[in-house]
Amino acid sequence: MVIVLFYALIKDLVTCIYIRSINCVE
Repeated sequence: MVIVLFYALIKDLVTCIYIRSINCVE
């Protein structure tokens, strides 16, 4: 489902930002 994929993407992004405290995706 698209919602699950979108949620996974957001969770991954939030986790990345939470850990690095800096933009992880360029």
